[in-house]
Amino acid sequence: MRAVFISQAVLNKNNGGGQFVRSLTGLLKKAIGADNLTVISLPDQNDTAQHNRVEKNLVIYEANPTKIQMARNVLSGCPKWVSTDIFDKIIEYIKNEKFDFVFLGFSTYEYLIKKIKKETGLPVFVMYQGVTPNTKKSRLVGASLIQRIKSFPSYRMVLKRERTNAMLADCNIVHNKRERDAFYYYYKKEPEMYLPVFIADKFSDKKGDNPGYSDFSLLFIGSNFGPNLSGLKWFAENVMSKLSEGISLYVVGQGMKVLEEEPTYQKKNIHIIGEVEDLAPWYYHADLVVEPIFEGDGMKTKTVEAMMFGKTILGSDEAFCGYEGLNNYLCNTADEFVNRINCYKKSGVEKFNDEIRSIYLDKYSEDAVLSTMKEAINKYVGN
Repeated sequence: MRAVFISQAVLNKNNGGGQFVRSLTGLLKKAIGADNLTVISLPDQNDTAQHNRVEKNLVIYEANPTKIQMARNVLSGCPKWVSTDIFDKIIEYIKNEKFDFVFLGFSTYEYLIKKIKKETGLPVFVMYQGVTPNTKKSRLVGASLIQRIKSFPSYRMVLKRERTNAMLADCNIVHNKRERDAFYYYYKKEPEMYLPVFIADKFSDKKGDNPGYSDFSLLFIGSNFGPNLSGLKWFAENVMSKLSEGISLYVVGQGMKVLEEEPTYQKKNIHIIGEVEDLAPWYYHADLVVEPIFEGDGMKTKTVEAMMFGKTILGSDEAFCGYEGLNNYLCNTADEFVNRINCYKKSGVEKFNDEIRSIYLDKYSEDAVLSTMKEAINKYVGN
């Protein structure tokens, strides 16, 4: 059995969406065999500059469209970085290669899924990394009336594009019940499959050197993205000043270095690290991972990543949405964060949390979800 996986963010290793896309390709390779999966990387704002490697069974499309071309792409039912010409080439490639099914890593490729179903008839799986109209709404929390009015055409556009995917796909895949409810609300049908956020196991007994922690360390992982920024600012303003002496926050993530210029973060117990080559040492040597996230949808990749490293995580309802077994680590108010952190500082905390690591292995590792994917392939494609 042969399949083609088509997505943006394939080569972007610096945000949660890119991480999960690569997790999906790894899972599919395990399900049908690595040599039987071809990955097509679509142009994307976040990774066009990172197309610096080519692997077996990997096809890369690059583009640098003008604003006019971007508008034309969107009006044609494509992502703004991807033209109909690119999708047409992909259709011809699919026909020539005689694949058995297609897997789309995102849920708004309207032009592409129409062509696939019309010209090939192949079964199509679509992954929803959040139901897109809901995602649009969540990013407008606190926005002005003018901003909301300006965003309305974009909201209607993604609603139309994603509805087409929902209607034409053979297997629509959502992460959790919240996404199922949103999917049903917008498209009046049930998704065919649940697949939680998961990642392949990279845990190692070799921890490496301390990357730079000096105090009792709180680690925040996240890229320069709205919900991360608002949650981090809230934490800096409402939690950090109330903590005991000797506790510091370390902020690691793509695009975060710019926060050094903001007065909110110019405090002796807040260290803006920015992007790093390897996150593992930062996880291994941190005392606690904090996830004060209060907006968004889907499931947070940063949560499963911290679980994979066996870290004690203090996070909000939003940070833990879709995950089981983390209720003992919930913090939704400043006082809850302050009290838990100070308590851990006073009593001590192991840098490896066996309970959380076990939850990851049982529910959110690649091996834990492999049978779910195999069953879906057998159901919608056949043996």
